[in-house]
Amino acid sequence: MLCDFKKNLVKRLFVTNLAAGNNYTLINNKTFRLSQSNKRLNRTTMKKTFLLSCVVMVMAMMLSSCAVNLSGVTANYARMSNFYVNNHFPDGTHKLVLHNQQDFESVFGEGAVMGKNGMPTKVDFRHQFVVAVVLPETNRQTTIETALVNRVGDRLYFSYIIDEGHSTSYTMRPFTAVVVDRNEPSDVVFQRVTRQDLQNAGIQYTGGGNNHRLPF
Repeated sequence: MLCDFKKNLVKRLFVTNLAAGNNYTLINNKTFRLSQSNKRLNRTTMKKTFLLSCVVMVMAMMLSSCAVNLSGVTANYARMSNFYVNNHFPDGTHKLVLHNQQDFESVFGEGAVMGKNGMPTKVDFRHQFVVAVVLPETNRQTTIETALVNRVGDRLYFSYIIDEGHSTSYTMRPFTAVVVDRNEPSDVVFQRVTRQDLQNAGIQYTGGGNNHRLPF
């Protein structure tokens, strides 16, 4: 689609034959000889037209690059649970790829709970790595969920959904994290998606993310 757009855009541009002694302008495949008085005006118009066309083409490429990528093959990963973001970890949004225990513990602490599946997810960094998105501290009921981790060529696309709700009387540090097999690519592209994006791609999403209150 972008290629067709470029072709159509080029067809509309003024093309000037600047060969020695030949001052012509080609417009819609018809050639007209320019009068001496119109040459300078025509050159100014062509410069403006060229600059405008460059801006349009850059905008078109930017819009094309903004499209989410939900193709490829689902990676070998598992959602992590029963962790919280450490109080000393800097505020703000962080998109992380963690390859060792030390880096992981600088971000997350274990938050075991009672009952079945209450223990924190085990990570073996000899064979796995962690991909995570941490959001700023907030007093709004905020959920971030991993929607999909898919492999496209030599890249992983980490897709996540964010939902914001009502204000609360406490603060939280929302995050989502997954443990990924080391055989998967570690070059990760993070992309926020919507449920409509997933539906348009024919992906059935059942939810199941992380939403953690800061520890006391």
